[in-house]
Amino acid sequence: MKLSHTEIEGLISKYGIIENYKKENINPSGIDLRVGEIYELEDGGAIRLNEVISPFIKKGWILEGMREEDHSKEILVLEEGASVNTKKENYYLVRTQEKIRLPKEKIEVEGKKYFIVAFVYMRSSLFRIGVTLYNTLIDPGWSGRLTFGLKPFLDAEIELGAPIAQIVFEPVLGDIEFFYGDKGRYMGGKLIP
Repeated sequence: MKLSHTEIEGLISKYGIIENYKKENINPSGIDLRVGEIYELEDGGAIRLNEVISPFIKKGWILEGMREEDHSKEILVLEEGASVNTKKENYYLVRTQEKIRLPKEKIEVEGKKYFIVAFVYMRSSLFRIGVTLYNTLIDPGWSGRLTFGLKPFLDAEIELGAPIAQIVFEPVLGDIEFFYGDKGRYMGGKLIP
C-alpha cells in the first residue's frame, strides 16, 4: 500500500523523511526528485564476490551549492536551469537535490506503527526523450541523497534542477533486525565509496 500525499506530508513534518524538496513537486502519491548532479563515467568498474571496484568519472555537472565530494577530473558548477547535453554513447550517474532519511524505528502511519521503505520511478518525460533511469529501492535506515544510473539512447538535454523521478513510500510489514546503515557502502548518499 503506497502512501498518499497527505500521509507523506505528515511524515515529512513529524519525522523529516525528505529534505530540500519543493512543495509544488508533491504528487498524489509521491514527490518528484530533481537533478542536482550529473556525472559522465569514463570507465566501468567491477562487482566481485567480496568487493566492488568503482568506475572512473570523467566529468561532472553540479548544481551550485550541491557539491559534497570530488570524484571527477573536470567539474562544472552551474546554476539551476543550466543544460547538460547527454550523449547516447555514454552512461551517467545522477544525484538528486533531495535528501532522503528513512528512520530505523517504526513510525506511525494511519494509526499503526511501521518501518518505511521507498521506491523510485522514472518520470515518463525521460523515456519520451529517449532516456532511461536505473534505480533501486531505499531501505529503512537509509539517509542521504539518491544516485541513479542514466542512459540516453538518443542524445538528450537535461537541465539541472529538472524533475526526473518520483519517490513513493510504503509501509513494511513485520520487524527488521538490521538496517541499510549497518551494512551499506553508499550510506549518506556517497556517489562512489
